[in-house]
Amino acid sequence: MDEKIKETAQEEPEKPVKTEDDGSKLPTTTLISRADLAAERLEKALRTERENLKMREALMVRDSLGGRTEAGQPDRELSESDKKKKGAKDFFKGTNLEEAIDKL
Repeated sequence: MDEKIKETAQEEPEKPVKTEDDGSKLPTTTLISRADLAAERLEKALRTERENLKMREALMVRDSLGGRTEAGQPDRELSESDKKKKGAKDFFKGTNLEEAIDKL
């Protein structure tokens, strides 16, 4: 299929063809063949996209069943300084000092 594309790209520009009414008319066969090639490329791209979508769905299912989704992540461990800040915030909850602890 790639060879057909290269051949059509290398063709000379279309020249008007004389008809009986002395008007000029472009031949439609090359336009139709180009449209067919474009349709084939589009269909191939759609098939590839469908395959990619199926693979992504399979990966998402595997991750969710394997416990690797975002919702299934355990809470991260707090460092010592974060634990102390949280404890102090809980102790001073409802006072003005609670806001001051965030600035530390």
